[in-house]
Amino acid sequence: MFLILFSLSFFILSCHGAYFSQFSMREPDRDPCYDSSGRPIRCVPDFINAAFGKPVIASSTCGMNGLSK
Repeated sequence: MFLILFSLSFFILSCHGAYFSQFSMREPDRDPCYDSSGRPIRCVPDFINAAFGKPVIASSTCGMNGLSK
């Protein structure tokens, strides 16, 4: 019985450690929205047109036949 409880405890602790090791808890080296003295600066990310070149499907019947996929 002791061996089963010990094995189960060891398994749970090893899974817990493996799960949380995926996430870094340290702060990033530099935040692009703040200067070196910690003051906020203008922070505008680069625009990426994710819809460029994608087909567009449109109709004037939105919602007339209920929900669709």
